[in-house]
Amino acid sequence: MVLEGAVASGCKYIITHRVKDFKRATELNVRAPTPAEFLTLWGSTP
Repeated sequence: MVLEGAVASGCKYIITHRVKDFKRATELNVRAPTPAEFLTLWGSTP
């Protein structure tokens, strides 16, 4: 349900500690980074 909601609302990311639950998210153009990975991504964004 979380992935469906993310896709329906146009989200690019689902930030989670349970990355293994979202292995197929990339097929739907959604990334599922850990909080630390997301902060790294966010910090590198212009």
